[in-house]
Amino acid sequence: MKVLFICKYNAGRSRMAAAFFNKFSKKNEAFSRGVGQNPKLPASRKGIETTAAVMKELGIKIPLRLGKGVTKKDVENADKVIVLLDSKQIHILPKYVADSPKTEYYPIRDSDARTKDFINQQRENRDIIKQMVLKMVQKLQ
Repeated sequence: MKVLFICKYNAGRSRMAAAFFNKFSKKNEAFSRGVGQNPKLPASRKGIETTAAVMKELGIKIPLRLGKGVTKKDVENADKVIVLLDSKQIHILPKYVADSPKTEYYPIRDSDARTKDFINQQRENRDIIKQMVLKMVQKLQ
């Protein structure tokens, strides 16, 4: 099974989920994308760096590359599409993601890179996503 995880800029939530999925699943694979329009914003860069740092705390390496935007082909190539957006962000999903029968929603709040507490927000999201992915992988085994 090929799982596509989607968040806003492909800087945090979707990267964490794909990394956990690929670590825990033996038979399946995951990849991640974003739907936001500005993956090159300084906040996205900070998000990528902070995501890499909090995942490194658990021994998981995340590449420091700019986020990739989701395409129709990504959705077509996936067996399951997992959207990790909070309820205020659902409206930014492309129609081909929102209307796909493969799409499932897991509301995970967006961390705010402008706050002093950003790294702790990322750690909290990481821990929530880890548990979500573990449950998902257990169901697939």
